This record gives sequence, structure tokens and C-alpha cells, in this order.
Amino acid sequence: MRLLAAWLVLFGHSYPLVLATAEQPHIPDPISQYFYAYLGFGQALSGMGLCLFFFVSGLLVTKSYVQRSNAVAFVRARAARIYPALLINLLFCTLVVGAYATTLPLEEYFFHSGIHGFIVNNLILWQVQFELPAVFQALPWHSVNGSLWTLPLEVRMYVWCLAFGAFGLLHQRGLFNAVFLVAMGLFLIQGKSFFLAQEGTDFLWIYFLLGMFYYLNAEQIKLDIRILAAFVIVTACLHGAESGDQRLYDLSFAVTLSYGIIYAAYARYIPSLDIGRIGDFSYGVYLYAYPMQQVIMQQMNSDISPLRLCALATISVIPLAVLSWYVIEKPALKRFR
Repeated sequence: MRLLAAWLVLFGHSYPLVLATAEQPHIPDPISQYFYAYLGFGQALSGMGLCLFFFVSGLLVTKSYVQRSNAVAFVRARAARIYPALLINLLFCTLVVGAYATTLPLEEYFFHSGIHGFIVNNLILWQVQFELPAVFQALPWHSVNGSLWTLPLEVRMYVWCLAFGAFGLLHQRGLFNAVFLVAMGLFLIQGKSFFLAQEGTDFLWIYFLLGMFYYLNAEQIKLDIRILAAFVIVTACLHGAESGDQRLYDLSFAVTLSYGIIYAAYARYIPSLDIGRIGDFSYGVYLYAYPMQQVIMQQMNSDISPLRLCALATISVIPLAVLSWYVIEKPALKRFR
């Protein structure tokens, strides 16, 4: 599921990276345009991949805390999952991608203050920096790694999970469910003024909390195609029935998609690929897809179709993701867990 989510982000980015203009920087792929027209959901496929990522993350991170019930061990495990691979990716973007693509003399590039800011700001995960000095300036998008924007929210949700655990909510299902319902209610009332609903991240925190909810209520949740059908019908009825920002529809869509993910994951008639026994390459794909797409764009002088960019990026990112898992991520997790 996470590998699919990472690839959806790669696929979804291929269209704006190739077709973007100053007037229309966010060009959706054709499938996303269909979703816009018939589902009313304001996310492209890349956005849906992120929703899937955050939902599964909510499940697994909650499991991580519940199984440990130790704040220090939880923090170490989360840090080991995020930071080693991120640091290597930032060095790769700076020393390899940036050095290849910059129009500055290399000596001037390597001593530019923007490099220091790129590494430090993105490691702190407080104010993400997307660009490097004079890198990809001729491309429609100048970002070196535009996917990094989700990582601060991911870490912020880790902190919320830690806080819930520290107050005992993750071991008291009823209490957590009450807090969860209050949070959803406040979102419906306050919308983007709700403190978790920061601009551009409205849906992601909802999916993370839904993942926590599904994990803590796993024994009470029944997987049934009729329930999924009912969710779909309710969501379809809400489509276009509201005015304003359609918060109720958005929340209904999130609940439906989350239930559909769980249903698909455990459906007996869908074969299990069991890719996880080979390795968890999703984070590596997510980290390296965008910079490799930009490198390909630079190499092709932007003369490439979105589908070809997607194909070439998929092929080029696989070895990087495998190396990231076996050389960086897996050893870090083994050492610090």
C-alpha cells in the first residue's frame, strides 16, 4: 500500500513538472481531472497517495507506541525512520543533483549559503526549503525536492501520537474515540481555522487520525462490502449538496477512502504481494522520485511527455530506493529500535 502511495505521488507529479505554466502551475493528470469532475475531491492522484501514506502511517505509528508503551523508545524509533534517510537524501540533492544542474561555477555553488540552508532547514523540518542556488531555474518548477513539504506534518503527527500515549489515550479506546470525534466535529465547525488544519494539509492530519482510530478499534470494525457500498453512496449524495468548502463531504470521502483501503488490504480475493518481506522501499521512492524527475527534465531539456517522465523516473528511482533501504534505513531501524 505504501509503495503504491509513493508511486502515485511520482505519477501525479509528472504532469505539472512537464506541463506547468506561470498561469497554471498545478496541471493535474487526466485521471485526477476525472476525479475532480465526478468525485468532487480536491486532490490529484499525488494527493490521494499522500492520504494513503498518512492513513497507513497513523495505523503503524500507533501500533509502534502501543507495543512499546515507552516514550523514549518511541521517539528513537520515529527518529530512526525519518532522519537517516532524509539526511542522505539532502546530501544527494545538494552534492550530486545540485552540482549537476546548477548554472553557477561549482566553487561558487558549494560555498553558497543556500546549500547550508537547504540541509539545515530541511533537517529541522520546520521551514522547508525547496530550491538550491541556480538549480533547475530553466524548468517549469525550480524545486529540487518538492515532496519534502509533508515531512513536517508527519513529524507533527508523531508528536500528537506521543502526547495521546503520554496521557493514556492509546490504552483507553473509549477516551481516544471521544477525543477523535471532538476533533472531527471541530473541523466541521471551524474548517481551516481549526489548529490542525493548516493551509494545504487539511486532509492529511484527518487521515493520520483515522489510521489511529482504525488501529485502536480494529476488533470492533467489520469489513463488509455492503458497509463500503453504504459509505460510497453517502459520500456520493453529499457531493455537490453543500455550499462553501464542503467539509462534511471531505470528511465523508476520507472515511470512505480509509475504509476502502482497509477493505482492499484484507480482502481475501485480492492476492497478497508481500513485498514487505523483501524490503520497505516506499520512503526511498518518495524521497528520490521528485529530484530524479527534475534531473530527467534537465537532461531532456524539458522535451518529454508526462508518461515518459513517469516511466523513466520509476526505473531510475528503484535502485536508489533499494539502496536507501538496505544501506541506510534498515540498519538505522535495527540499531535504534
